[in-house]
Amino acid sequence: MSERKEVTEANGYQEALDTIIKFCLSVPANGQGEEMGFTEDFDFDHDACETECSLLQKLVDKETPMNPNFEEDTCTKSCPKCNGWSIMDYNYTMRAFNYCTDCGQKIDWSDEE
Repeated sequence: MSERKEVTEANGYQEALDTIIKFCLSVPANGQGEEMGFTEDFDFDHDACETECSLLQKLVDKETPMNPNFEEDTCTKSCPKCNGWSIMDYNYTMRAFNYCTDCGQKIDWSDEE
């Protein structure tokens, strides 16, 4: 997948989440939605929506590519999210991974080429 498509896809995930958040904020609190056409027994849990949106934001953030950290003292690269070294196979092939195998953060190697 090209870098441009990856960035667009990550932005699309963020836009979709932003739309869900706007919807959740626009839904009236429990028992206050009759003027908007909701029935009086309509039950919407804003706290649960906020919790779920926070979880989704973490997933969107992991799918948004980040450049690896360069550790000058050891000449190695680490994950920008968890600082783990599990973004490259240092033992055998020196192959760069697209995701951190510790935390799942997507890695952007475009500056490294």
